[in-house]
Formats: sequence, structure tokens, C-alpha cells
Amino acid sequence: MRGGEFVAMDAEAESLIGPETHVLITPPGACVMPGLGDIHTHLELAGGSLFDRVQLDPAAGVDEMIERISEAAQRTPEGEWIVGGLWGVGLLEELDSLETRARIDAATAEHPLLLRDETAHHRLVNSATLRLMGLGGDASSWAPDVSIDSLSGRATGVLVESGSRRAEECLERERPRTDTELRDVMRAATTVLSSVGVTMTQEAATGERALAALAALDRTDDLGCWITTSASVNDLIFGFTPVGERLLDRVAEYATPRVRPTYAKIFLDGTPPTFTASFHDPYPASFAPEHGRGPDFRGTTTMPLARLVEWLCQLHARGLGAKVHCTGDASVTMVLDAVDAARERGVVLPVQLAHAQFIASTDYARLAEADIPVDICPQLWYPSTFQRAAVAMVPVSVRATMCAFREQLDAGVRLVGGSDWPVSPSPNPWPAIHGLVTRAHPEGTFPGVFLPEQAVGVREAVAMFTRECARAMGIAAHTGTIEVGKSADFVVIDRDPFAIAATRLGGTRTLQTWMGGRPRFAA
Repeated sequence: MRGGEFVAMDAEAESLIGPETHVLITPPGACVMPGLGDIHTHLELAGGSLFDRVQLDPAAGVDEMIERISEAAQRTPEGEWIVGGLWGVGLLEELDSLETRARIDAATAEHPLLLRDETAHHRLVNSATLRLMGLGGDASSWAPDVSIDSLSGRATGVLVESGSRRAEECLERERPRTDTELRDVMRAATTVLSSVGVTMTQEAATGERALAALAALDRTDDLGCWITTSASVNDLIFGFTPVGERLLDRVAEYATPRVRPTYAKIFLDGTPPTFTASFHDPYPASFAPEHGRGPDFRGTTTMPLARLVEWLCQLHARGLGAKVHCTGDASVTMVLDAVDAARERGVVLPVQLAHAQFIASTDYARLAEADIPVDICPQLWYPSTFQRAAVAMVPVSVRATMCAFREQLDAGVRLVGGSDWPVSPSPNPWPAIHGLVTRAHPEGTFPGVFLPEQAVGVREAVAMFTRECARAMGIAAHTGTIEVGKSADFVVIDRDPFAIAATRLGGTRTLQTWMGGRPRFAA
């Protein structure tokens, strides 16, 4: 390495070694490989969670949640907010009651409360927060995204999808982070990424203040990874201001050598547990009626096809790509239809599918032909509380097709590794790679193997978190592989992933992380 780049390999490199050369000696059994990538993180949310007053296990029940809230209230200064997460999405119905809200109100002792769920799509708030939001006990005139008690017509404090955005907007209004605090949050997040060998990531939804913080860190050489951002076209859950055209008009101002504001984020649908993901087939009839929906309910998208096509055309005109959140198989089909319609107009732009846990097999060939990468987050589907909650709510016809990665790869679909951190508790790629190869939980916390016939090979899984990640982020000319002329980004891990049993992959430890020829982490 010289000047932050790889300049020679193998025998040629040996010939350049001189008295001033620093030689890195790796421990016995260690392996050197390209820096890892993560195509889907939420750095502001993840970094902020490191400072939250309440740290929850998504597997915890309501009683344990309330105990943690009470403990936080006792150490929180008067008037300050209690912020935290992540509560399990499977608790939605139990939390959605006036009785539970009364218990939470008692535990918070008048502190405003905002707790995010494990999907990051929903929020739990208490009466103090509802008052600050300008919402009283009579919820008869509330928007349908604000969950209410069906008997009394009063608010329960469970806020679904865009109700979450309203809570986040209230938090930002009442307790905004300073620019210094926001830079600290982003620095903390990228420090965690370095500790698990990640040298490149794509922010899956980015607001203007986050863009400014990331650019400021890069200008002071305080950013430990390449970052491609995804400016929010529409915001269901984060409370970003501005969004849409006003934000897109400004993203180019924040470009730096390692911060690439080259994508925009479109929320096209939601999540299965709240019936906001869009499917070709109806949700199970046993669930739909109790949520006020008929037996043929299939979910909806946030915009019609024509509007999605217009957004793709507008993004193309601005030189941006599109990262589209589409969980249900019908929303995936809509993206493909929109891409086809845009191309009929001569508009071709980079498009990524975020999540896409359910894809109709008839769309595999279309994805391959369109060369659209699918951003997968293995931590969200191998056996876990999250996976069980999602599978229980989706149409029966698609349960056996969830994350059919073997079939998708064989059909030529491009799969790219991510974590959705902090929706997944850690951005460490090795448990995810373990899950891709074994189709089992890497720590054995949840028993069973999920669709083992859909397992992929170790080399395929590693490629998803290295070469394919750089390619999808648009930075493959700079990083993603160890080649002469590329940025000297690499990691030293404690074992050779290609020479060990698959059951040991999840325990792989990062010993060192180098970025641009400089050490960023050492165990």
C-alpha cells in the first residue's frame, strides 16, 4: 500500500519492500480479505440508539418492557424524554390497549416517552407524548395510522407507520439534537461499523441534517467508511424535514470524497405485521377482519404506478438512483412495471429493491434482465421473533417462498448483503453470512432451519457483502475487492471462512479494519 491505495501484489509487492516499509504480520490462522459492506443501515437511528435511555430485547414481554421503562424514569432528569427500543413487533396487539397505556404512564412518571419497535416502522408513546403531539384522549378524528382502542375510541399510544413520523417530528421539535450531537451520533455509528469490518455502507433513508453531519466528518477525516446516501422522497417513519424535491435539490451540496449522495429512497409499502405490505394474494382471513379489513385485503402501496414512474423519471433527470422499500411481492412487481415504463420513455437509472423478502418466482427473470440488485437483510429472516411475526401474517401462498435466495441466484438475480441496523441489533456481517449458508440462527437462540434448500455457498455469501455491495453502491471502481489502484480497504479476521465448518461462520471476529491504508480498528 502507498498513498492509501493498493500498489502491488504478490511477488511484485515483495520487490518493493525496503527499510522504511511497515510490514503487517497477521496472527496464525487469520485471514486478510476486502473490507466488508452493508447495503442497508440507518446510521442516525443506530448511532442514536447507542445513547438511548432504554435498551430493550425484542424478545422481551410487556412486563419486562415496563420494568426497563420504570428504571429509566428513575435516572432521567425532570422534563427530559425517555427514548429507546427495540420492542418486538409481535407485541403490537398487547400494547394496543388502554390498560397497558395506563401501566406505561405510571412507569414513566410524566416523562415523555418514545420507544421504537424492531421494524423501526412503529412507535410506542405515553400520554405525556400524546399531549405534546397535540393529540388528546378522544381519537375519533385521528388519522387511521394512529391506533386507537376500538371500544372507547381513545388513543392507546401505539403509532403505526406515518403515525411514527408524527411522534419523531414531535421529539425533534421538543428536543432537537445539536449539530455537534448529530456528528457524535454518526461518528459512533461508523465506529461500530469499523469494529465489525465494514468499510462501506449505504444509508437506507437520509435526511438533510444527517447528510451535513456525514460530510462534516469526512472533511475532517473522521469517517471510517464509504457512505452512499439515500435522500428521502417520502418519509413514513423518521420525521425528516425536508423530504422530496426540496431535499433532492440540495443533496449535491454534501458530496465529499467518501460521502456519495447518489440515491433517493422511496417507501412503496410497509410491513406484514401491520398489513401495510402489498401482496398479490390476500392476507389470511383469520387476521384481516379484526383489523377492520375485508377477507380479500391485499395491502396497498403509498403511490400508484403512474406516480412511481414519474418519480423514477425525475430522479433520472437529477442523476440519482432509486432505493425502493418494497416488502410484499405485489410492490416488487410494481417496481418492475415502473422500470419497464420508464425505459419505454428512454429513462434508465440505477434501482435497488430494499428488503423484497417476498418475490413472485415469475419476477426472477425480470429482475435478472433489468439488472436490479435486491438488498437483503439476512438478520431479519433467519429464525427469530421478527421472522415468526412476519411469516404468521403473510398470505399462506407465499410463506414457502420467503427469501428464496438459492432459486434467485440460479435465476441470475443480484443479491446484496445488508443488515437494516438497528432493526437488526448488530451490523456484523458474519452472523448474516452464517444464516445465508446454514439457514439457521447463528447462535442457536431459535431452533430450526428455515427452507434449507435455499442455502447459498460461502463464496456467494461473502461476495454479497464485498464485491456486490460496492457494485450496487456505485463505488466498485474504488473498493470492494483487493486490486491495484483501489483504496486500501481490508480487514483481518480470526479465521479463514473458506476453510472452516459453516457452523463456525457466525463466530468470526474482526481483528483489524483498514480504510484507505490506515488502521480504523484493532481488537
